[in-house]
Amino acid sequence: MALTNNILGQLDGRRKGVVIDFLRSLDLITCSILPDWKLKEPEDKNLPKPIIAITKANLSDLVLPRGLWRGPDMSNIYITDSEFTSADLSDVDLSKSILMSSWFKNVSFKKSNLSGCDFRSSVFIDVDLEGADLTNANLEGAIVFPEHLRKVKSLDGCLMFDGTVYDSQKPFDEQVLLK
Repeated sequence: MALTNNILGQLDGRRKGVVIDFLRSLDLITCSILPDWKLKEPEDKNLPKPIIAITKANLSDLVLPRGLWRGPDMSNIYITDSEFTSADLSDVDLSKSILMSSWFKNVSFKKSNLSGCDFRSSVFIDVDLEGADLTNANLEGAIVFPEHLRKVKSLDGCLMFDGTVYDSQKPFDEQVLLK
């Protein structure tokens, strides 16, 4: 972990993206989340899941490599306690990923699939969530401004920062504004 973080800290945003993409392609930073938001144990008990846990990483200016037809698939990744400043995560599939206790400042999540993501205790400042899908995501304890959440594609089933589940049948302001 320390070597990975050391390498990431020395790279520019595009190269950080290449390293993250490489680690994801080898399933070294992938994981599975159980319904109670805990990590699923791997089939092979001798292997940890994720094999490489990226924590406390500086992922500022992160730009992930794009495919010809769509954004990258970064679903089921495990990156915690990390800083994503000025990162471009637009049109990225981050579904069912664990990104908890992270700092997101000036980050674009435009049209990203964030469904089922665990963002517990994360901080969102000046983020672009336009068209992002936060269906069944976990924002418990997170700091995120209502004006950013107004632009998302879906909050259905999202566990909000106060521990309540978002209900699309109720007015937005009753559920999202701080009480």
